[in-house]
Amino acid sequence: MGQIAMVHTLTVVSHEDVDATGLSISDALRAVEDTYRMEAASGSIVPVKIEMHTGRDGAFKLAMPASIPGWRQSGMKWAAFFPGNSRWGVPDSHSVIILDDWDTGLPVAVVEGSLITNLRTAACAAVLAKFTVPRAPTTVTLVGAGMLARWTLRALVETFPAIETVRVVSRTAATRDRFCEEMREEVACELVPLGDAEQAVRGSQLIVSSTVPCPEPSLRSAWLDDDAVAVPIDGLYVWDDSLFATAGRFVTDHREFLAGQYDQRPDRIAWQDWEEIASILDGSSARQATGPTVALPTGKASIDVRLGWEVLARVAERTVPAAPLIEGRVHAH
Repeated sequence: MGQIAMVHTLTVVSHEDVDATGLSISDALRAVEDTYRMEAASGSIVPVKIEMHTGRDGAFKLAMPASIPGWRQSGMKWAAFFPGNSRWGVPDSHSVIILDDWDTGLPVAVVEGSLITNLRTAACAAVLAKFTVPRAPTTVTLVGAGMLARWTLRALVETFPAIETVRVVSRTAATRDRFCEEMREEVACELVPLGDAEQAVRGSQLIVSSTVPCPEPSLRSAWLDDDAVAVPIDGLYVWDDSLFATAGRFVTDHREFLAGQYDQRPDRIAWQDWEEIASILDGSSARQATGPTVALPTGKASIDVRLGWEVLARVAERTVPAAPLIEGRVHAH
C-alpha cells in the first residue's frame, strides 16, 4: 500500500494570543451550556483527573483529557498548582490545553490556559446555578474576593439580570473593599463588603465560594435558607460537614469525579446519588429540593477542550500571530 504524506504543524497559542481573540464571559457561558447539552444528547469521554504530587508542599499537577464525539473534538489540559511561585515572578497556577486531530490523534495546538480556566470555572458556576435555583436570585453572596470571584461576578450578572445586591465576604477588609471598589465600575448591582460570613450568607439566595484551602470550614449550613443554592467552586471543604444532612439536593457536572472525593464518610451521600446537570437538561431528572441545594462544578475538561478549539478557530480566522513549534512529515500507511 502506498504512503500518504501529511505535513504536521503544531501551533502554540500564547496568553497574549488568547487575549487577542476577545474570548469573553458570554462566550464561556454559551460554551458551557452548549457542552452540557451536547453531553446530555450524545455523551462525552471525560476520565477522572490524574493527579500527581511532586513532593513540594501543596504542589500538584493534573492531567485532564476529554473527548466530545458530537463535535469531533478532543484534547487534554495539563495544569499545575505550585504555591509560592510568586517569589520567582511566575503564577502559582498555570496550564496549557493540548488539542489533537480527531482522525489521527496528532497534536495540532498548545493553547495557554489561564484565561480559559478562569472563564470556564466562573461560567460553570453560573450555568449550574441557572438550572438549580428555584427562582432568579436578587441577593447573591460571593465568598472570596480574588481574580476568580471577579469572573464569577461577571458571569452571574449576565446570567441573572435581576440581581440587585451582591454581598462580598473575604478574610481581609482590604481585599473585599478593593474588589467592590473596582467591580462597581463594571456592574450595576449594589456591592456590599462584609467581614461576617454568617451575615453574608443568611437570607442570600445564591452563595458562590472561591477561596483557598483552609484547615477549618468557614461556612455553616445552618445559615442557609431552605431555597438557597450553594455553589462551592473551591470544593466542599469550605462548608461544615452538616451540609450533607441539611441540603436536600446535590447536583454536579461529573459524578465519577466525586467517587473517593466526597463520599468517604458515612454522613456523606454516595457519588451515585448526585444528580448530573445532563440529566436535568435532558429531562430525565426532575427531583425537587427539600432543603438547600448544593451545585458542585468539578472543573470538567470537556469544557476546557471546547473553549480551546474555539480559541484556535479564532486564531485562524483573525490571523492572530501564533508560532509554529514543530513542522514535520508523518507517513500514514
